[in-house]
This record gives sequence, structure tokens and C-alpha cells, in this order.
Amino acid sequence: MKFFNDLKNSFYNFPEYRKMIKRSYGAAILYAVFFSLILSFIVTIKVGFVLNDGVKEMTNFYNSEVPYFEFHDGELDVDTEQPYSTGDDSGMLYIDTRKEADQTIVDNYEEGFFLFRDKAIQKTAIKTETYEFSQFGAGDFTKDDVDKIYPKIKGYKVIAYIAIYIGYFIFSLVSFLALSLIYGVIGLIIKAIMKSNLSFVELASASIYASTVPKIIKLAISFTNIQIPHYWVIPFVIMIIYLVMIVKQKDVDSLLIEE
Repeated sequence: MKFFNDLKNSFYNFPEYRKMIKRSYGAAILYAVFFSLILSFIVTIKVGFVLNDGVKEMTNFYNSEVPYFEFHDGELDVDTEQPYSTGDDSGMLYIDTRKEADQTIVDNYEEGFFLFRDKAIQKTAIKTETYEFSQFGAGDFTKDDVDKIYPKIKGYKVIAYIAIYIGYFIFSLVSFLALSLIYGVIGLIIKAIMKSNLSFVELASASIYASTVPKIIKLAISFTNIQIPHYWVIPFVIMIIYLVMIVKQKDVDSLLIEE
């Protein structure tokens, strides 16, 4: 299949680049479509594993740490010895739904989630948010009612995966097109310096194929969770090197164009 040949050639075969970009800009866009379809599939699988682990962790925490509760007329009542807390100073769950609860306890912790009779408080290092139960108008429910929701969440995961796939595909394709225009302009500068006869459209096409390596590197890094300061410099340098190598190839018109 021509796509896989182009994928292989996009890594290192600069003479073949000159043949690829002589086809048309539309052919380069079609390459971006196929590449984005594959990339989106891989990203969706990765996000799916993270999503599954997150739901399982949340469910295990909910089942093991959250006691039985009832919500009625905008007030929360928890069936456990109170105050109840789990965690540490840097992050914890604190529950005290007694009428005499001391809500100033929030000031004693850097981060945490605090449940009181009439409100919930989410505290982080950046800000503290208060949610008054009376504003929700959620009606009456118990922990048993919440337990019934989890099986329904599993059913929505398929929809979430489809949404992630489509969303990332659109993002990837748009980024391909945007990069082709940006680096196409940069390619004109390189072309002028090196006195090449490549057109803007050909340079834009070359930028699409050259984006392959930076995108694969970025994907690989995302699997390692490594944070690289000023990462944007890496793909920028790679793209410039690729454009220089592509422009450097001579005798464009004498090369045979593969059909």
C-alpha cells in the first residue's frame, strides 16, 4: 500500500520525498488522514486504559472508604462515627455531617475534600471551592441509589471511546494542515537561501510528511509520562532539518514520479 511506503520513506528517504511531494497537495492530505486514523486509534487505546484504571480506582475508593449516606431536603446524613477522615495533611477525605460540626477544620489542611451537612468543600493548593447542597436540587437519594449508577457508566465508556477517537482524529488532521502552512512558509525561506525551485505547495506537502517523525516521538514520550522542558524545540528542530534535507535534493524535474 502506498501509504505504508510513504510512511517508511518519511523517516529518512529524502530523495523519495521529492517524488512524494511532486504528486499533489491532496495526496499529502490523504496521507495525513490515514496517519491520523492510526494515531487516533493508538491514543484512544492509551486513554482507554487510563480511563479504566481511573474508574476502577474511584470505585474501589468509593466502596471501601465512603460509608452509607442519605441525602434529603438539601442535607447530607452519613452513617458512621464522625468526624470521619482518611488520607493525610496533603490530601484527604473528611466527613462530619453533624449539626455541631466545626467547619473551620478545613483551614488545617493543604488539600482535601470535606463533606458537611449542608455543603461540600474542595480545597487545593490553588483555591478553595464551596458547593452548597441547597443549590443542586438533586432530590433525595442514598448510597444504594448511587451504587446503581456504576453499571450504567460502563455502557457509556464505548461512547466516550468513540468521542475520543473522533476528537483526536480531527485534532491530528487540523494540526497536520496547520503545520504544513507554517512550515511551508519557513520552507520558502530555506528555499531562498539554498536557491531551490520547490513551490510553496510542494514545501507544504513536504511538511506534512516530515511531521511524521515529531508526532511519533511525541506519542512515544506520552507513554512514558516524561516531562521535557521546552519540548516544542525538539519537533521544530527536526522539521527544520528535514526541510533542509528535502530542499537540498537536486534535479527535481528529472526524478520519476511514482504513480
